[in-house]
Amino acid sequence: MKVYSIHFNKPEFATMQARTFRHFLPEHDLIIVNNARDPSIECLIAKAAEAEGVACINPGIPYPGLEGLSHQAALAWVVGHMIGSSEIVMIVDHDIFPIEPFDPQSFLGHHHIAGVPQQIAHAAFPWPGLLIFDMARLGNHEEIFLEGGYVDGVNIDTGGQLHRYLTKYNVPWRGMDTTSQIREPKNGDGVPEDLRESYDFAYGFELFLRASCTTARDQTGTASRRT
Repeated sequence: MKVYSIHFNKPEFATMQARTFRHFLPEHDLIIVNNARDPSIECLIAKAAEAEGVACINPGIPYPGLEGLSHQAALAWVVGHMIGSSEIVMIVDHDIFPIEPFDPQSFLGHHHIAGVPQQIAHAAFPWPGLLIFDMARLGNHEEIFLEGGYVDGVNIDTGGQLHRYLTKYNVPWRGMDTTSQIREPKNGDGVPEDLRESYDFAYGFELFLRASCTTARDQTGTASRRT
């Protein structure tokens, strides 16, 4: 299983991500997509990846003038490398860290894609910061787009163009529920029990939970995001 992670400004996250994925998802191939604009940060991300023995690729994308557009361009580069694949592929943001063992194939079940649901006007689509694709089940790979822009006259966020693909081919996809940011002790119940003693509320973690959009929710954390 390939895991593509887009990095751009925090080299320490490359180290954290490599170690947590290695520990909780050992059967994976982490690929750090080094999309940093600052040459010094780019170098530090590359060194962090090398120290952890993970692949690090600079896609060489010219900066389009906005961070959001730069991220969309990096996503497009990743999707281009997914075309023709017959394996499970994950795309994650640089601040996604697993906190327990997780089997993406089992989680997908009969679904072809999984992610955190978003909806803007009529356009429903999974958030591109944590996506799972079963490429063997998906056809027409060249029509998978994760950019933003307009869908039927509505301006949508990054990842929104995936709505077209999902609806055109009636793709079954599974949603992951998410907590709000855990910044206060009153919300501490959202932190897994074995992490509560050492949890610092300044972290503001957000937990992504194993939960289906259409079935009863299994409230077990699978990953966290530092915000």
